Amino acid sequence: MTTATRPADQTKRNQAEFWNARQAAATDEKQLAAVMYDLARSTAAKVAGRDPNHPIWRALAEVLHGWATDTQRAQQTGHTR
Repeated sequence: MTTATRPADQTKRNQAEFWNARQAAATDEKQLAAVMYDLARSTAAKVAGRDPNHPIWRALAEVLHGWATDTQRAQQTGHTR
């Protein structure tokens, strides 16, 4: 007896395959960063739905700001990543 795949499980698998393929297709680090940025925005959009003021957008903005600030500080002190 086999069990039918739940639609939610199939959706998750499809999404994983899509993003894994995009990551694998990236030919350099800049393209990979663009894929990961797209993934972050896509994830936030799914959580927020149509609410442009959903807290998930602030959380994403804070993560990006923190990364930018840390990177700028590291460049100023000569400790680039």
